[in-house]
Amino acid sequence: MKIEKIDHICFAVKDLEATKRVYREDFGLTPKYEYVAESEKIKVARYLIGEVAVEFMESTSSDGEVAKFIESRGEGAYLIA
Repeated sequence: MKIEKIDHICFAVKDLEATKRVYREDFGLTPKYEYVAESEKIKVARYLIGEVAVEFMESTSSDGEVAKFIESRGEGAYLIA
């Protein structure tokens, strides 16, 4: 399989507001989109960096997949698409 393009990279974080603050203060970036995906139990901040979207996701529930990921692996890269 040949990779042609990366569309987006998602990171699981414990504190979305703190992450947004770092990106604003250190890099001068603000999210292009922000949304809550109730069915996935996440809050998301999406940044566009060049042609790649970078998303930071915070779980809205302790039983959500992102919360489980952080519990077992810690904060970090969650998926690349």
